[in-house]
Amino acid sequence: MSYGSAMAVLAVGAGLLQVQATRRIYENHHPDNQMKFGKSAVGFVAPFAYLVGAALLIAGSPQGVVWFAAGSSVAIITALVISWIALVEVLR
Repeated sequence: MSYGSAMAVLAVGAGLLQVQATRRIYENHHPDNQMKFGKSAVGFVAPFAYLVGAALLIAGSPQGVVWFAAGSSVAIITALVISWIALVEVLR
């Protein structure tokens, strides 16, 4: 239960960071800044998976660890996609 609680706190922290990033995305009113929802939604997938895993562990289900693994995989893929997008934007 304590591991699930700690992960819940960390998931909320990661979600708050993504909220800040989403606010920055929507503040940019440049005409080339399209697909704002897609750009911001991608960052919420991993914290959501962590939060589901935390809830499952707090409830006593060992399946929460599987959700943590899925969240970690999604976080890595998301980081690669965001880095690629930043590289394309810089080279434009």
